Amino acid sequence: MKTISRAKRIVIVIILVASSLHLPALRPSLAQEPIAEPTPTPESTPVGEAASPPEPTLTDETGVKDITWADLYYGDRKLTGGGSDTRIDFNVPGDLAFVPGSYTRLIVSHTGSQVEKPAALAVELNDHVLDIIQLTVENDNRSQIQLDIPPEYLETGRNRLKVTLRSRWDPCDPSDELPVEAVLHSEGLFHLEYEVVPRRPDLALYPVPFFERGFEPSVVYFVLSDSPTSDDMTVAATISAGLGRYSDGEIQLRSVTPSELTSEILDNYNLIVMGWPEANTFLSQLPLPLSLERADVADDHGVLQEIVSPWNPRRMVLTVTGKSYEGVFKAGGALNRQMLFPSFKGPVAIVEELLDPPEDEAETLETDRTFEDLGYGDEVVYGTRPTIERFYFGLPGAWQMSEDPSLKLFFTHSDILTNTMSTLDVHLNGVPIGGTLLDHSNSKDGLLEVELLSWLLQSGSNRIEVVVDMSTGRDECLYWTSDQVWTVISRNSTLHLSYEPQPVELDLANLFLPLTGEPDLSDTYIEFPETVNQVERDILLNLAARLGAAARGNYLALKLGRTNDLSPDLKQTHHIVAIGRPSTNPLIREVNDFLPQPFLPGSDEPLQIRNPAVISFDSQRSIGFVQLAASPWNPDKALLVVTGTDSEGVMAAFDLLVNRTRELKGDLAVIEGENLITVDTRPLPVKQGGEALHVVEPDTSVLVTLAESWW
Repeated sequence: MKTISRAKRIVIVIILVASSLHLPALRPSLAQEPIAEPTPTPESTPVGEAASPPEPTLTDETGVKDITWADLYYGDRKLTGGGSDTRIDFNVPGDLAFVPGSYTRLIVSHTGSQVEKPAALAVELNDHVLDIIQLTVENDNRSQIQLDIPPEYLETGRNRLKVTLRSRWDPCDPSDELPVEAVLHSEGLFHLEYEVVPRRPDLALYPVPFFERGFEPSVVYFVLSDSPTSDDMTVAATISAGLGRYSDGEIQLRSVTPSELTSEILDNYNLIVMGWPEANTFLSQLPLPLSLERADVADDHGVLQEIVSPWNPRRMVLTVTGKSYEGVFKAGGALNRQMLFPSFKGPVAIVEELLDPPEDEAETLETDRTFEDLGYGDEVVYGTRPTIERFYFGLPGAWQMSEDPSLKLFFTHSDILTNTMSTLDVHLNGVPIGGTLLDHSNSKDGLLEVELLSWLLQSGSNRIEVVVDMSTGRDECLYWTSDQVWTVISRNSTLHLSYEPQPVELDLANLFLPLTGEPDLSDTYIEFPETVNQVERDILLNLAARLGAAARGNYLALKLGRTNDLSPDLKQTHHIVAIGRPSTNPLIREVNDFLPQPFLPGSDEPLQIRNPAVISFDSQRSIGFVQLAASPWNPDKALLVVTGTDSEGVMAAFDLLVNRTRELKGDLAVIEGENLITVDTRPLPVKQGGEALHVVEPDTSVLVTLAESWW
């Protein structure tokens, strides 16, 4: 392996110096033409002989972080031909300020580069050019390319490294048969050096820092009352659903009572402390800025307070309190609502009242999402070679458009294009739906409005393709990858989608769809047994977060309760989620006969209804079950049961809901160790002769195989 050490920083100039390549260095904005960049000559040093940066002197305020591409789940990235690129994203927490010493290291192999056919890699970070690296014989086999990162190039939140292959591969030249290929290996890394910036309590920033995308997954601990009630769990689940919505389900939630707190938790995690002082003794240990005894805090007011953690200045503590449950409920509910005027500000907020959601929120969900909302920036296309830019967006599993869906595509392009030969076309899921000429009338403020044909839209992922074909009217091969020929697709391009959710067939493949039919989750009830341990509490909170991520409302309000709290009216009007072992959860025992896989009465042992012979069951085996059925109290509602033969089995079943949802289908999923079996036990109605229906029983061989795997 060879090493190329890059210690010099690049100075941006207007003219491309001493290079035979047209290598664009900066992405053009909507009002700016591309600017060229000088091409420095890299120096080569054998691996192991490169001068390593000095080890920083670490204090409590400084730190170093190395992140490989593999850590970010990026594998090897292959670039072929001029103009192809790859992008690597990483996230930085908000309490860091970067100092000199950061760098990125690329591990590169390439083929096809020759003196008569030069090639280079243009490397940018957050639209700033780090360097342009010539590909030569000296660096063709797993070479290290190390580039300094100036501190001002790094940002909190998302950062994007873009590597573009530039070469003079000419498809118009019959003798030029082999394009240059480069591979960026997954051992590439980011080395970041920083200082820690003290956080200041400010509720206006919520959910930061309790959720933010940084080096590690966000983990939050709820500190509940010493004996958590159903009311406590309801407020905690509502806050969890909001955090799930903010994080798209990426947050990890844990819970403790004051007696379960450890120094490891206090030292390392952000805390959300809930309840009134008489119920949660931990509140008395916190130096809160506002006393609940103040005259302006009424008995039914909710109080939110945020402080720097007394145990770790990099962590925060949020208290959700009041003098009564009504106050605590108001404080927790306020965290799920986008405050406009007056908004949250500073470390304290007193919540006097929660207003009802708008009447039409549950009826029509209008969505206007920009490409930037979907995670895309200004996308730039260079050269006369036809190019496709792809943009993905999702739709729920069952919906009906209430207004015509549409796309407003904003773009700009260079002035040298030929009016009658340069085109921009839009495809939806592979089908052309609109297009325009690229001419002088739209070079600065182009807008293409296209109707998104409803019959082309589909549940799940949808794909918009923008096909750009530019022409100068001259020899197109001269401008095949030229930076003088360009089009920018604006990140402000906007999708308009207005739809109503529709009933959906019960299936684990669409696990959360029936449970999120109401955008605010108001018709979903999560039931749990009278006594819950820490593991079961965590299941409840993380399930609430996943439901919040799947919901689309702005006023989330989940209901949680024990079996005794579940009235006949609630059973009739709500989707029910039951969690726990059959032997400890009365509701699971009550619905046992309606489950795809029932259990022996009063036991955690599965009933051998499909086995050709009844044999002894090993009670030491940990098996988890996720079961979905129509509610026995209302066939229009769903019953979801998360259970197992022991506590480990219940946890394994819950893990399916979080980490392996894409593998689920049918009405029954069984997990033991790493082995997952999904099956549909329901008979299938099949039409025959145009009218009559007969019943097709499920494939018993699958069920026998399932049974044989248990016993």
